Amino acid sequence: SLMCLTRKTAELGTRPKPSDLKQGDFDGSNINFTPGTYSMVVPNGRIFVGALCDFANVTFPEFAELTAVNKVLLNTNRITRTLSREFHEILSLRKHQNNYFSFASYTTIVNDESMKSFLNDCPFETNKQEVIEALKANAERTKTMHRELFHRLKPDDVEFCALMGLAFWNNVVAAVNEELSSVSETIRGVILSEMHEV
Repeated sequence: SLMCLTRKTAELGTRPKPSDLKQGDFDGSNINFTPGTYSMVVPNGRIFVGALCDFANVTFPEFAELTAVNKVLLNTNRITRTLSREFHEILSLRKHQNNYFSFASYTTIVNDESMKSFLNDCPFETNKQEVIEALKANAERTKTMHRELFHRLKPDDVEFCALMGLAFWNNVVAAVNEELSSVSETIRGVILSEMHEV
């Protein structure tokens, strides 16, 4: 999708040093994942929010008509961002059943090997060992949860798209005001109706 291509291209441009690029990196058939670091999290998060806004403008005409405040609420809400990352990780389970890793962003990963170097460029005084242990515990909990979800649901690509649409127009953010509530309810109804027809 446009959102994926935007994130991939922009994140490749933020890498601190050029990586070994192969032909697949240019034609979209391959992504050269690299270990993520602390300093990449914020810039890559901003790329995601910008790409999500562009995606929403193209996909949902209703989004373009929202006020700027409501656009920000939808784009920065934790549910949409968390589910997007989780779906990305479930897709990794689909392709890499025996080599699980967690995504720090669209093109960067964190696994047992890279976890120790994740905080190398952290500017704050922090207990790195404590943070690493917390990251490992969270990764293990997430891995188990994702595997169970993946094996139970086995969603195809269309179902993934529907879930992302439902997550984007979620009820938690919609409850903030009447405009969002009305638009979200209508779009969620359309998505659910289309899924019943598929």
